[in-house]
Amino acid sequence: MRITHHATTVITALILLATVSPGHAQDNETTEPFDVSGTISTGYHAYSNSGYRGKVSEYSVPSSGPEASINLQGSNRKNYFYLSSEMLDQDDQTHQLNLDLSRFLQMDLSYMKFNHFLDHDPLTNQSIVTDIDPNKNNGIVIEELKSGNTIKIASLPFVKFFANFRQYNKKGSRQATTAAKNNNCSSCHLNSANKRIDSSTNDIALGFEGTIKKVSFKYEYAGQNFDADGNAPTADYTSFYPFPIQGVNPYGDTPDLKKDSHKLSIRSQLPFSSSIFSSYQFGKRTNRDTNEDVDFSSFSARLSKFFNKFLACDVFYGKYTMDNDIANAYERDIGKGGVDLKTRFLKRTSGVLSYRWEDIDRENFSVNKTKKKTYSASLNTRIIKDLRLHLRYKKTKVRDPFTTENNSSAGDIVMTSLPEKENQFYASLNWTPVSIFSLNSSVRYTNSKNTGYSLDEDLYEFVVSAWYVPFRNTTLTCSFTTFKNDIDSAGSYKTVHFDELLYGNMPYDSTSNALHITTTYQATTRLALTGDITFTSSTADFDGKLGSNNLGDYSDLDIEQLQASAGFTYLINRNMSVYGNYQYHEYNDREENSFDGEYNLIRFGINYSF
Repeated sequence: MRITHHATTVITALILLATVSPGHAQDNETTEPFDVSGTISTGYHAYSNSGYRGKVSEYSVPSSGPEASINLQGSNRKNYFYLSSEMLDQDDQTHQLNLDLSRFLQMDLSYMKFNHFLDHDPLTNQSIVTDIDPNKNNGIVIEELKSGNTIKIASLPFVKFFANFRQYNKKGSRQATTAAKNNNCSSCHLNSANKRIDSSTNDIALGFEGTIKKVSFKYEYAGQNFDADGNAPTADYTSFYPFPIQGVNPYGDTPDLKKDSHKLSIRSQLPFSSSIFSSYQFGKRTNRDTNEDVDFSSFSARLSKFFNKFLACDVFYGKYTMDNDIANAYERDIGKGGVDLKTRFLKRTSGVLSYRWEDIDRENFSVNKTKKKTYSASLNTRIIKDLRLHLRYKKTKVRDPFTTENNSSAGDIVMTSLPEKENQFYASLNWTPVSIFSLNSSVRYTNSKNTGYSLDEDLYEFVVSAWYVPFRNTTLTCSFTTFKNDIDSAGSYKTVHFDELLYGNMPYDSTSNALHITTTYQATTRLALTGDITFTSSTADFDGKLGSNNLGDYSDLDIEQLQASAGFTYLINRNMSVYGNYQYHEYNDREENSFDGEYNLIRFGINYSF
């Protein structure tokens, strides 16, 4: 694990500064012993996988082997700590430490490491492919170290300082692709190769916050450095079609980056039952390979006014600016604002009326200006003591939404899936008639339209969940979710160099249903059982044809997934117990069985508590 010297130095300085605070330096104070408790576990896990791994165990334990974990916590009158550590494999481990020293120093330190499986796409759906590494799967080992630190100084009781750090490393390989091939057009010729990954991202946030009378303030400096530190494959972009670059060039590469920003926020109480909040931020993003910069700044303000117990109002405004040092590069300014009117017109009923606006001005882009307005109304009411209802309606209008251009041999094709008009209705109902049962449900309907691009989309969502304790020793939780999306949209299709570009209507429908059940059962005073199961079924297809081509042959989906687990804990005596757990995951693609797979994991071991 690569840990920066500066991060280690600052963490050490914070601990030393806190431990010499007055609360720890009094010789005449008797030190109280820590009251420590914890659990130590050791065991074994057996892993097996059949079929394609990418859908069922993309992030799972990579191999069978021993496992161990420890949980410790301790405290005395002023100090507290909590330590948690679990290791399943050299590339699958998590560790966490929480520390509180008399409130003068509070530290949250965590580390995790896991393996991300990545396959190698054979690109069989492409016309012509040059693959340097065919059938060679990839994988990345990911490590993350985070430290959050807050420190108080006795002589400055109205302010506290913070220093937060994060380091995120990725090492391994992944597939990189590019649309280019020597002496051929780039519309249907692809190059592919596995790319070595050895990147590191370092984040730091330093600042302070406090309150003086009615004014609260916060300052934060944030810095980030990204080092790619990998090698990129190359391709020859010489082509008889115009191309932004020519000759042999790398692809799939990410430049080294640096980002710095400063942010100041102020909140203050004002006369006449009102308050104001304001923040200003500025910073710079730098491509360290080319030394080209992007400068950005933002400002936001919110004024809140409480008129009486029946009426309150918020007015807000924000501005974001991005300037690019590269000539003729993309730039934008975003202005936004709005008002919220809150009312409580009945004892058990409240409502909110809202208005939002957003204006985006772009430079060097196909759409120069986008204007967006949103109106919404919501209602919260407790119909009876145990029944709560929430209703919300939102209407959005967009003028000239964001688009992209595909520059091809057939000419410039302007595309977007963003709407010009959107209407959304949402309702939720919560019912808790008795302390051992609750029922929650929600429904959402969204209609989106863009007449300029022949887009008409209907989205339906429904969720129902319940929690039930039928017996003193049994808990049952279940939920069902259904999602349906109907899209009427136009599309284009083109296969090889000089075929006619086909354009027409391509309706797209998708449906997803998920059922989840979890139960816990205290069979005896010594034996506890757990179990859960999740079943998901998803379908999607294009209903239209372009010429003689059925788009469903390329994009139809019919997928079923099953995830289940069962476990037990048996108490041998006051300090010792045994545990066992079984996990199963199945993925079944009815359209393309090469993605089918199964995953099994059995874990068992012994716990010692003290």
